[in-house]
Amino acid sequence: MVDLFAARFRHEAQAAGRLTHPGIVGIYEYGEDAGYTCIAMEFVEGHSLREYFQRKVPFEEKDVVSLMSQLPEALQATHEQGVWHRNIKPANLVVTNADKLKIADFGIARVDWSELTQVSEMLGTPGYIAPERYQGLPVDHRTDLFVAGSVFYQMLSWEAPFTGPAEAVMYRVCSIDPRPPWQRDTDRCWTDYDLVVATPLAKEPGRRYQSAAEFRAAVLDAYAKPVVSAISETTIIAARASLPVVGTGTGAGRGSLASAGGASATARRRGRGATIDPAGRFDTVVREAFDDGWSAADPHADPDTPAPRIVPTVVAAEQAMSIISRNRSPDVPFDRSINPYRGREHGCIYCYARPSHGYLGLSPGLDFETRLFARINAAQRLREELSAPSYECGVIALGANTDPYHPCEREWKVTRQVIEVLVECSHPF
Repeated sequence: MVDLFAARFRHEAQAAGRLTHPGIVGIYEYGEDAGYTCIAMEFVEGHSLREYFQRKVPFEEKDVVSLMSQLPEALQATHEQGVWHRNIKPANLVVTNADKLKIADFGIARVDWSELTQVSEMLGTPGYIAPERYQGLPVDHRTDLFVAGSVFYQMLSWEAPFTGPAEAVMYRVCSIDPRPPWQRDTDRCWTDYDLVVATPLAKEPGRRYQSAAEFRAAVLDAYAKPVVSAISETTIIAARASLPVVGTGTGAGRGSLASAGGASATARRRGRGATIDPAGRFDTVVREAFDDGWSAADPHADPDTPAPRIVPTVVAAEQAMSIISRNRSPDVPFDRSINPYRGREHGCIYCYARPSHGYLGLSPGLDFETRLFARINAAQRLREELSAPSYECGVIALGANTDPYHPCEREWKVTRQVIEVLVECSHPF
């Protein structure tokens, strides 16, 4: 273990020592003496971006654009020197007291000419690891663009795009596209950046921006106004204030009932079975709503207070690894089933399928009814499984866990495509 840390320490000096850019924390010297190793590096005063997120500092749109013009610019300089950071995350991005952004911690960077880059290949933070690294595929500079897109997403929506237990995060990073940021923060509703942030978050590197410079240009084009390479003074002042930390833990990625301003109410929508979002079965942090008398539910509240907003239904695309589920229960009259969707928009409150959303790091409550997943390649996977030489024909039940006929089926047509394959193969269902 000591050798591992020493190797990472030495590697950081090797990777960052060749970089000179205002957006990168400088490494001045590396040394070893009497069994000790040391790095002389630039002294930077400021706060990490993680602290800004934890303190819920209100970024203005111009601040987000400023930071997301500085980050790709620094990454471009890094990539041009043959260095891929591979650990971009809020904790490694420092907003200085001079209102500038700097990249730190090159401990697991990939240097094109160094053998030391193989030290602990899967080091990183869940949620800020590109799909190709999870899958053990070759990586290049575009892995940095993926995680930079995750940081951009969090600036726009206040939530990381991939949250939950480590296993759920890995699954979602590799298989599920996050919903547009504005749907998580409807107050700001900055829809101009939907495509800009979705492009670097593509699962396949070839579908992302091919350079950090291209990423930066897309951000500036979407903003279409002059940009200052520094964030506003109001944001800096807010960051320096002693605000309580809220929204931490694995449950922070979900739309919770509690917020820094007190309890929030959710209006019942016709057809909804739940009005709350209890913790999922794998969550390590549990939240409870507490009405302190200042919410809109208070009968003595100001009549001008906005009514609780209705939670919209959001459908995300999922690439299924397999599609036929099997069971061996003597109490179930079939041994295989297909679920074209996850979740159920018109789910009853006692639906037995609700706990299954916990495997995605989501709540069995409102998340089960509002965070749906369409398994868009279900028909393709079904055709492959039916074509396998070892497959033995048997009745397939549709939607045994969740409903195959959601209202969104009109648009996604996943169930229709599955039925077409079954009919084509004369397969009973």
